[in-house]
Amino acid sequence: MKRLSFKAAILIWFMCVATALPQEKTFVTPAASTATAPKVAPEIEKSNLLILFVGQNPDQQPIIPSYVLGLEAERFPELKRERMAAFRSLLEQHFESVKYLNSEDYKVAISDEFDVTIFDDLPPPIQEVDEGTWTRKLRMPLDFDRPALLVGEVAPVMLGRLGIGLRLDHL
Repeated sequence: MKRLSFKAAILIWFMCVATALPQEKTFVTPAASTATAPKVAPEIEKSNLLILFVGQNPDQQPIIPSYVLGLEAERFPELKRERMAAFRSLLEQHFESVKYLNSEDYKVAISDEFDVTIFDDLPPPIQEVDEGTWTRKLRMPLDFDRPALLVGEVAPVMLGRLGIGLRLDHL
């Protein structure tokens, strides 16, 4: 199994973001000859990296973060449940081997079998640290060294003040 560098993980992230951006479209009219018709989308060469996607179980009600309010809060559960299918469509275009796992089934040792782990939902806590007035729930060990991409609200909870304590607010 390959060890992936931080630069390679960032490259994967940019590739995912770039493919989600609007692309220039070429339209072919029915009258156009198939021999002269341009390709609508170029062939994508798939990477052989092993990807693990940890996402929301679509059968469970997602927890709405405290900062999501109003109409966003009403739509949040629906959108969160749809994200695994949307990521599946995107990742399978670019990678030969992708495994999908519901967040409640994730264990830290599983990441050792993959080149990159993408977290789109919070895995269960593995340890609680009493900080006096509040308790931190660690979802990764402090020595976790596998390449991982954290999507959306997962990052500050896993790495910020509520997680292992990295300073994400200065990035």
